[in-house]
Amino acid sequence: MILGITTVTIDSIVMLGYTSLASQMGRYIRSDRVMGRINKLFGSMFVGCGALLAAAKS
Repeated sequence: MILGITTVTIDSIVMLGYTSLASQMGRYIRSDRVMGRINKLFGSMFVGCGALLAAAKS
């Protein structure tokens, strides 16, 4: 019982912090320049993961 209450409490605090940070970062991310950089970053990460997967299968 105590373990469950502790888990829910810690999880709630973490999620509150996460949503607070996300709401603050939302204003910054709306910039076209920032979105372009984020898209390039995640696109490169997907290409890298694909290359690793292809190398692992061969």
